[in-house]
Amino acid sequence: MFVYQQNFAAVCLPCTAADFHRISNDKKTISDCHRATELYQQHGKGAAYNAAKKKLPLVMFCCTFDQNKGAKGNLPENTWRCQEAVRLNGLFMYDADELKEKHGTTPKELYEKIPQWLYDEKEVRHILYAGMTPSGDGLRIVATCDPEKGNLADHQQWLGTLLGVPCDKSVKDASRGSFMVSKDYIYYINNNIFTYNDERYFEKYNNCYRSGSSAPSVQPSVSAAGAADKSAVLDVGADSESRGQAGRPDDLGSGRAQGALSLAPDYHGVSYQKIVDVYCARNPDYAVGDRHPHLLKMAGRLRYIVDNNPEKLKQLVRLAQYVQEWEAQEHNGKEIDDACETACQQKFYMGKPKALQEVLQRAGVKATEALDEQERQSMQDTAVRLYSRRMHEVLQEPYLTVMKGVEPLNVVPAVYA
Repeated sequence: MFVYQQNFAAVCLPCTAADFHRISNDKKTISDCHRATELYQQHGKGAAYNAAKKKLPLVMFCCTFDQNKGAKGNLPENTWRCQEAVRLNGLFMYDADELKEKHGTTPKELYEKIPQWLYDEKEVRHILYAGMTPSGDGLRIVATCDPEKGNLADHQQWLGTLLGVPCDKSVKDASRGSFMVSKDYIYYINNNIFTYNDERYFEKYNNCYRSGSSAPSVQPSVSAAGAADKSAVLDVGADSESRGQAGRPDDLGSGRAQGALSLAPDYHGVSYQKIVDVYCARNPDYAVGDRHPHLLKMAGRLRYIVDNNPEKLKQLVRLAQYVQEWEAQEHNGKEIDDACETACQQKFYMGKPKALQEVLQRAGVKATEALDEQERQSMQDTAVRLYSRRMHEVLQEPYLTVMKGVEPLNVVPAVYA
């Protein structure tokens, strides 16, 4: 069981076999899909291609949704696409795009590399769907998960290793929508995909996904048989020379070095994912040419909820969907990492920026800035004492003699008196 949306603003509806085949055979879907491919071939992943593919319906192969009021909590209760209401069904999606440029292959060639045993329903992990993406240069696969082999990202790494092409990291989010395609883009479909539901997988991983934890959970390892081994799991972010070595078990992007601190699931009881979603909703996407300033501003604000720690900040900003899309499109997280490093080098003030306080309040974080009178007075006294110490260092006679024995809190008024 999975769901679809007619467009970004629509509620999610159950996707039956009849619905799926109706949409994939619809003249508008066929026209819009072919137009998107045409624009991609002419201009690549530019504005024209993005606008064209957004005319297509969306499908969420990996989940359904409980009744909810939307990501910002301001909609009538319904089955909106919202991470905090996700219900995993035990399917995972592999998606690899820009195959010709990045990997020197085509979707059909990569599809034909799939081992035959992966279509065997006796296997715990087996394929139920395979087809091209709207660009015509990507392959999308949907397969069943093994609850004992890890979460969605773990399975994506595993399949990426088998095929020799890594899965785009942005699809580790189960609630992320994928654009539907016309019938002629579909290579294979098993009708069990429309009814498949694994309660064991739901019980084991659903709470993690709702809290925003979607990073790989299994320590990668590869047997001597190499990537063709069914049990092989590898960090798909590694290049061809490093494949086969141990990877990063909880990588959220290139900013996570091995052994780096892991981002906690929540801040004062509210998931970091929800905070980032609210931030993005209140700070719409950047104008052309303003990407880096937009990212710097975001990092400069969000650093206040990760103790100004650059490694945690790199993980936090990558929870934003448009940041994931940058990294997936360019296969380069250096700009993201540099922005986080730069932000954390700036002066760190005691209070949070007003814009961030508004985001936290909207996300449901109780006020953390309030200080009682005793705390406020203590902070003021500390500041005065530090200033008095600095003043002592530059005082000359006769002030040095006069100031002997004066309490630090009285030094400043005594000098000016």
